[in-house]
Amino acid sequence: SADSLQKLSVQLGASTEFLSALQHAAGRAGVDFEKTSKAMQKMQKSAYDAQKGLTTAKDAFHVLGIEVDDFIQLSPEEQFRQIVESLGGMENQSVATGVAMDLMGRSGSEMIKIVAGGPKEFQSLMEHAKELGGVLTDDAAKGAADVADAWQDVATTWNGLLRDVVLEANGAFKEIAITLVDTAKFIREWGRELKFLV
Repeated sequence: SADSLQKLSVQLGASTEFLSALQHAAGRAGVDFEKTSKAMQKMQKSAYDAQKGLTTAKDAFHVLGIEVDDFIQLSPEEQFRQIVESLGGMENQSVATGVAMDLMGRSGSEMIKIVAGGPKEFQSLMEHAKELGGVLTDDAAKGAADVADAWQDVATTWNGLLRDVVLEANGAFKEIAITLVDTAKFIREWGRELKFLV
């Protein structure tokens, strides 16, 4: 939903335009978008790890020919493009899969499907999403998120009101319950006496 994309945009630091286009590209490749977003999040962590000198991440960036200090200065969108396009240009599938998983976690191998046709095909899919009207602008996403947040406020308010009403009427409900129990007992005893008389 637009609200979910807006919140993911805030989480990842990427625009909703990019994420909605990526969602289309992932869908065309048969890749679950949740895995794509997780891969993107892990990619950012790997860049941080590599800059701190962690061997696995550092070596993976080296295999792709990416300079970590330069990479970490890029926007999340540019980072993702650079990695997936570099993966798409690799001839050795085993190495590409290993590097993808080192940088993007278990979802990394799925990202190779997105660029299976090469970097140009990936860019074409991203642009195609815009042509189809499937790209969500940041303003539209913000508007959708505001509406969703407003309805959440309404739900919270009404839930609180119903809770307070129940608590306030707790004594009355208790008396009603006691009366119902006593009535049931009376009917049961009356039924026994009626059976005895018959």
